[in-house]
Amino acid sequence: MPITFPCPHCSHSIKASSKHANRQVSCPKCQEKLTIPAKRVSRRKSPTTEAPPKESSATKTKTRSGTKKSVDETKIVDFVAQSESAPDASHAPRNPVPIRIDPNAYSIPRSVLFLQGGLLVVLAILAFVLGLVVGHQGSPPAEGGAAGAQPVAITGKVEYATKAGITTGDDQCMVFLLPTLKYPKTKISLAGLLPSDPRPDDNHPSIQRIRELGGDCSKTDIHGNFELKLLKDKKKKRFYLLAVAGYTLRKRDIPATDRAEIANYFAPGFSDNLLLDNNKAERREYVWKKLSVVGNDTENIEFH
Repeated sequence: MPITFPCPHCSHSIKASSKHANRQVSCPKCQEKLTIPAKRVSRRKSPTTEAPPKESSATKTKTRSGTKKSVDETKIVDFVAQSESAPDASHAPRNPVPIRIDPNAYSIPRSVLFLQGGLLVVLAILAFVLGLVVGHQGSPPAEGGAAGAQPVAITGKVEYATKAGITTGDDQCMVFLLPTLKYPKTKISLAGLLPSDPRPDDNHPSIQRIRELGGDCSKTDIHGNFELKLLKDKKKKRFYLLAVAGYTLRKRDIPATDRAEIANYFAPGFSDNLLLDNNKAERREYVWKKLSVVGNDTENIEFH
């Protein structure tokens, strides 16, 4: 049931639901704090009333107009409906106002832009150099100390003809690959590198010295196969190939040019030790020739 009561501050007539009794609210007109009473409060007339004086028609019209205005100001207000339906303006949400930024209002000096561009270029160069250094340090060192050299393999098979006319693999042949015009400071010893010696290992001192020159040395396997490994750049390289037979005997003498060229690499006495030149009945046959190496290649040798 609604309760109608006047505001104790401005006498504005307020109507509220009985379920809001004893609730403290604000007057919808003067905004002063008040308490909703538990029951209806009515306005009482004064006990002593005086008869109103007679008024003219103009005065009545004015009084009616004023009375109408007074009624408008003191009209009954549904406090609950007003308080619940009309939220406080101070807590009403506000729509965001878009902020427009004029791109022409902000500018960066060209000197700053040039400085930033220069710094980016410097950083890019430093990153590139650092990548090269790290990549160089992280890569394994090139064998033999040849920077940028690529591994190359020269393979082949050495065969010889027996007295019965059968061709078979020479498993005692020593094969050398020596770079032309590049000689050792100290002549290389042939101890342990003769066809009659056991197969040398890769740590043999003389083989290590040949590899330091850029060449290689190997002994054929039981089938007569050999493999020579070396490092070279993209340019064509020329080598001397020396193959000393294990079974084929030599009937000819060593030409002077061959003897002089072979002597540039090996210690004195190589002709007697390696080629058995001092024993005409046991002199070993050999092959000495120039070889151009571009990449992996195959070189087969046959002794007769």
